[in-house]
Amino acid sequence: MKKIYRITTIILCSILAGCLFPSKDVSKPKSGKGFGMVTYEYGTFDKSRRFELHYWDGKGRNFVIWKECWFQWVIRDDIAMFHGLLYKGPLSASTQQSDCLFAVAGNGPPVDITDSIILRYTRPIGTNISTEIYHHAIGSVQYTNNTFVIGISDLRTHTDGAVKLTDAEILNLVREAKEKGQLLKDRGWGTPYFKRDLQEEF
Repeated sequence: MKKIYRITTIILCSILAGCLFPSKDVSKPKSGKGFGMVTYEYGTFDKSRRFELHYWDGKGRNFVIWKECWFQWVIRDDIAMFHGLLYKGPLSASTQQSDCLFAVAGNGPPVDITDSIILRYTRPIGTNISTEIYHHAIGSVQYTNNTFVIGISDLRTHTDGAVKLTDAEILNLVREAKEKGQLLKDRGWGTPYFKRDLQEEF
């Protein structure tokens, strides 16, 4: 009985250790400066991962850009674009989350550019940003021919399109959001980010 008890205790401790003390893998930029990912792996049997975007400034300083990156990100020199989970309340399995598209230059803070991308996509056909943001979803992000290509879907017509932006245009979006937007915090992790209220401006 004692042997069985000890084995059971070891198994339980291993499971708890996997949940409470996740393994950590750090992927830094080779040059020592730029963006990189820190990956946390939780669980012993049903494993899950959390991807955290960081920026190293080359002087030994490490900045956390976003605590929970979603399924895709693109890193281009000192610019990064990524899907990030935004929490509407304290960290909890029941807390509502939204998938937002962020852009960041250097050590941040990042900027939520979701509405800006939708506006660029819908403006040519004369639609209203105040209604269109609820009917479109941001999809894949790629970097091709020196251009960020951002997929976007119309949830009503089930049609897909794309918005293409150069590095300079991304930097301009980031600058405008910092000048005209608000500095907010994710309610789950407390990570700061900028957001521009385009519904009021347009």
